[in-house]
Amino acid sequence: MAKNKYIFIVVIFILSFLSYSNTFNYDFVWDDTEIARENPDIRYIKNIPKLLISPYGHPSQFSRNILYYRPAIMISYVIDYKIWGVDGGGFHITNIFLHSLTAILLFFFLNKFSEDLFLSFLASIFFSIHPIHTQSVAWISGRTDILCALFYLLSLLFGIEYIRQKKNHKLSFLIYSVFFFFIALLAKEMAITMPLILLVFDYLHNKKISGTFSLKDNIIKYFSYLPAGVLYLFLRWYALSGKIYNNSSETIFNRIPKTIETFADYIRLLLFPFNLNTLYPSESIKFEISDIAILILFTLVIFNLLIMNDRKVNNNICFGIVWLTITLFPVSNIIPFSPITKSEHFLYIPSIGFSLIIAAIGIKIYEFSERRHWKAIKALLFFLSLIAFFSFLSHTLNRNRIWKDELTLFKNQVIRNPQFPRAHFNLALAYKTAGNMEKAISELEMTLQMDPNFSYSYINLGNIYFDKGNIEKAIEYYQKAIKLEDTNAYLLNNLGVAYGLKGRGEDAEKLFYQALKLNPQFVSPHINLGNLYAGSGKFEEALKHLNKALEIDPRSTNKGRIIRAVVFLNLGKLKEAENDLINADNSVPNKFSVLVMLGDIYKEKGRFADALRIYKKAYEINPTDQSLNEKIKELQKG
Repeated sequence: MAKNKYIFIVVIFILSFLSYSNTFNYDFVWDDTEIARENPDIRYIKNIPKLLISPYGHPSQFSRNILYYRPAIMISYVIDYKIWGVDGGGFHITNIFLHSLTAILLFFFLNKFSEDLFLSFLASIFFSIHPIHTQSVAWISGRTDILCALFYLLSLLFGIEYIRQKKNHKLSFLIYSVFFFFIALLAKEMAITMPLILLVFDYLHNKKISGTFSLKDNIIKYFSYLPAGVLYLFLRWYALSGKIYNNSSETIFNRIPKTIETFADYIRLLLFPFNLNTLYPSESIKFEISDIAILILFTLVIFNLLIMNDRKVNNNICFGIVWLTITLFPVSNIIPFSPITKSEHFLYIPSIGFSLIIAAIGIKIYEFSERRHWKAIKALLFFLSLIAFFSFLSHTLNRNRIWKDELTLFKNQVIRNPQFPRAHFNLALAYKTAGNMEKAISELEMTLQMDPNFSYSYINLGNIYFDKGNIEKAIEYYQKAIKLEDTNAYLLNNLGVAYGLKGRGEDAEKLFYQALKLNPQFVSPHINLGNLYAGSGKFEEALKHLNKALEIDPRSTNKGRIIRAVVFLNLGKLKEAENDLINADNSVPNKFSVLVMLGDIYKEKGRFADALRIYKKAYEINPTDQSLNEKIKELQKG
């Protein structure tokens, strides 16, 4: 039996890895770009304490839309960055490894519950290759669900060990369970359901062993999870500036029909994971009578299977149903924990219960047929299982391909949602990133035809025309966006830059201060104010804002260093100017010209050795500049 156990573990790991093996060389897509690749917070291990009290995402997003608190994911990205740098393939390998590890932990957990190795193996295989998980595994940002599930299962495993030590409870098991529960919460809010799942296990376990269960006798151990939950809520409240969950204008009664439709569609997707979609528009979620029919039919089938065997309730199916129901509740949007109404990656943890149900039903039908010697039914069951296995595996591998890059992903979104503005907007950004500005403009204009109030399309049209040098056109689109969204710090900053380039310094100054009022930690307005004041000779004011920018983000403000170097030169602080120039990356625009400027000042002051040293620094950036080469030769001769 032990040998079979290890074989099962190896098979689960191999199949989990194989299902996503074609994502090894995939890139960062969608939210991955801001949250992982371009996020300065994940680049240094020393930022980990800061991440524990920060919202989820890139710092620039915090001024626009603070939604989530998930520091465990951000910390996992810190580790990824330390190992892989900005290699998207490395981040994908981590996702696959975590998914494989989760599938193995699921096998251990189900074996603890059911004490049936083969049932646990079948359920874990079903879970590991299910196509519904492509959004969680093939998308780097989908890691939230995987990491939550991993620590969720670890918490359950230690909780079960504590429960089973009936006469001699080992406190260490409970401590580990509470600890992993807390980490799961830091990965995703879904983990809040874990104590309820453990309570159901406790109930079924006690009923099986002794035939009785007293909540009063067992309630104390469940209160042990309360401090972890309270600490999590406090940290979340602090990080999200007092916001616990997403506010919704809809009443609970208005959300109930959508919740029924969402439940029904989630069951359909788990049973038949085809025609999958990475984007489910909220307006497409409409209640229909067929949704109730699906739920009623599913309930009747499960009920009959529950009592098929001599009218005795099947604990495995029962536990699977309870798991599915409890874990679907937080993502049903009856309480708006997320602004996203429906998404396939929400099913990662609920699918555990569904996998158990399917495996238990399969074994139950097989045993029922075995007792009645229905060889044809057994053969049919085996044949259908093989078809389901190869169908799911091939569909998962095929579905992974849409996550290869942003153009592939967002073209698929437009195909699946041709009338949804967000899909066209996403494709426009992908075209913009790829340098195809004409197609980007076309897609953005299409979003505005569908929804004239889609402010981000105006913003991005403004950005495109700004990059093309058409500042007047950029201002026109920024102004249209501000009429719809006047509290967007990013937009106010961009319009301020455009005003500055058109000589409207006072208007630019006002907009930069408005942006800082909305988000005092926003670096760009500080740099832009520094540049504005430096250009008008207000060097002390410029220095104040540039110092603040470098205080907020000392490692990703190279532009600020160059501007401050110019300010120092004007103030006669040559050593400080040199320090800023040396610390700025060579790729920063204007570094070369400012270095030459500093060298010229040293030369005029008769500090020829310093001048030559600085000229050589400039030579490293542009060795072909004729004027610079002549200056170096002149000093070397002298």
